Amino acid sequence: YSGRFLSSLIDGPIFDKNRKLVTGHEEKSEAWAAHFEELAKDSTGNSRSAEKWSNMGLGSEAVYTECDVILTWTEICAALKSTPNNKSPGSDGIPREENQWAQYLDWVHRIAKAYDRVPHQALLRKIKTAGIGGKLYRMIEALCRSSKMCVRVGDRLSKIVEYNCGVRHGSPASPLLFDIFINDLLDGIKGVKIPGIGAEVPGLLFAEDAVVLAESPAELQIALEKLSAWSLKWEMQINQEKCGIMGINSSARMLFTFMGKPIEQVT
Repeated sequence: YSGRFLSSLIDGPIFDKNRKLVTGHEEKSEAWAAHFEELAKDSTGNSRSAEKWSNMGLGSEAVYTECDVILTWTEICAALKSTPNNKSPGSDGIPREENQWAQYLDWVHRIAKAYDRVPHQALLRKIKTAGIGGKLYRMIEALCRSSKMCVRVGDRLSKIVEYNCGVRHGSPASPLLFDIFINDLLDGIKGVKIPGIGAEVPGLLFAEDAVVLAESPAELQIALEKLSAWSLKWEMQINQEKCGIMGINSSARMLFTFMGKPIEQVT
């Protein structure tokens, strides 16, 4: 535990949803609360319901006994003390400040507001299939159950709103939980042959970004259709404005579509 977690990082004027500039602490806290409440809204009704996700056919569930290992209070305090003040790093341990840019090849696929759209019960289903059970699973399940949130601006707290969908921003566990959720995103995509690697590589995943690789335009379109099916199945939206096609050693111009809409080719 550290007092730094009680500090408010939201200051300065902001725009509300109507593009009106607000400066007061109370108005800003309410504007932020309304923003996050909209992001975390369960628009389909499936995020908190296990009915849809229980029959997805993800295969047999592995079991890792270490999920039931008891953590001591000393270990918990040491882990909290070592966390940075800013956004937590990903599984590679590299702080976000050092990962402000990335180079993309072929098709760049960004999941719109990715962290905010993960259905809770779908995430729990995938976590179980990944072999996470016991006390660790029950802890994650408790985090998803009836979650609520409020926003602090200065010494002002907003109203409490429902957090019905998505993983928590700033939580050290969220990057890993999101990785588990999208781990099957590239399943069934043929990919390309890389010298020195025996298997074909379907693409690359980095946070909420994905790079899909294909040997030909036809194979790339097939990959886009598979990604479209995955997105519909798991109720994830795609930010098509941030998608693009790049041909490597090819000047051919073709029409690529994703979910019925054309994708821009870039150079």
